[in-house]
Amino acid sequence: MSSGLSTGACPAPLHPQESLRIKALHDLLVLDTLPEPMFDDIALLASQICDTPVALISLIDSERQWFKAKVGLDAPETPRTLAFCAHAILESDQVLVVDNALEDARFATNPLVTSNPHIRFYAGAPIVTADGLPLGTVCAIDREPKHITEAQTRSLQALSRQVARMLTFRRASMARIEAAEQALSMREAEAQRLMSFAAVDLDVKSFVDRHYVYRAVNGAYLRHWGRDVADVVGKSVAAVRGATVFETQFKPLVDQALQGQTLSFEVSTIYPAKGLRRMQVRVVPARSPEGDIVGVVIDEHDIQDLADTAQKLRDTIAELEKKSLSQQKVIYMLSHDLREPVNTIIQFSAELEKKLSADGADPDWIQWAGFVHGGGDRVKALLDDVRLEQHTVNRKPVDQNKLAS
Repeated sequence: MSSGLSTGACPAPLHPQESLRIKALHDLLVLDTLPEPMFDDIALLASQICDTPVALISLIDSERQWFKAKVGLDAPETPRTLAFCAHAILESDQVLVVDNALEDARFATNPLVTSNPHIRFYAGAPIVTADGLPLGTVCAIDREPKHITEAQTRSLQALSRQVARMLTFRRASMARIEAAEQALSMREAEAQRLMSFAAVDLDVKSFVDRHYVYRAVNGAYLRHWGRDVADVVGKSVAAVRGATVFETQFKPLVDQALQGQTLSFEVSTIYPAKGLRRMQVRVVPARSPEGDIVGVVIDEHDIQDLADTAQKLRDTIAELEKKSLSQQKVIYMLSHDLREPVNTIIQFSAELEKKLSADGADPDWIQWAGFVHGGGDRVKALLDDVRLEQHTVNRKPVDQNKLAS
């Protein structure tokens, strides 16, 4: 997907609140960041739900669309002038669905349609802030025309809402970490005082010095572990968490941070007072005003609700697959089991029509035999048109009198 492609594109108009929208996007500090598992999982779920080879979390900047997460695509970004998603954000409460881009005047001559990657199908659900500003989309893309169900559309919208919340939580977590890092850039004693009186304690926070001793913990830490300050502060990590956990899990991470690295990862932790929780963990070096590393700040952000949502989406996918199998069985019956009796009706009605005509029978009888023959031909044509890989079963009432005529 070359950034130089522009010929034939029909760029979307700017959003009515474009300046506010761009500011909201930049304030999140997410553009050009490294991949993160929780966003990659959303893109994977979008691909599975819509059964497409490509799915993206696309953010629309002033001149480009940048992909925070992607499945089935290598390019990190494309020009905004070519972006389907730039059209999708214009209706922030709707999912933009393009069944066949070649039949849509907005996209038929777009280079992304007429050349690689040959986009045909597109569905994009806008990612909208709490203030109603669309930042981009969660979108699914296919190289073949297709149609998605209402259930798949709703699932795509659920994913986009989840991404909006994740971006907000991510930025809030960064702000808390920045505040802690700023506090801990002071001397150790001052950092301990600020940590002790920290107003924000949504995340589980602790400060460990170079000797692997807890020097400060916040209220969330005490609540999660069911401890008092006296049980933790001033005690070694080995004494508080156990020698085995310290040697195998804790010390290797702290040692890397003490060398100047910032670590970020996800882990499941069993807290005595909270049970099993999925946590996003950051281990950040804490420096003195002179720049010396005096310890590490450990920030654990609870993402269990996000993990639960992801599991519910996986369960939904499994249920959709079961329903798809049932539909396949119905279609197989229609296209195979009914073919023989329909052929019999066609053959015998044709013979009957010929015989009645040859015997000079009543014209009404000849016409009725023709009706049976014609109806059989139409049913056979319907069976021939059934293609399991392209159609789903759509049940609707049929007027049998019109069918016979």
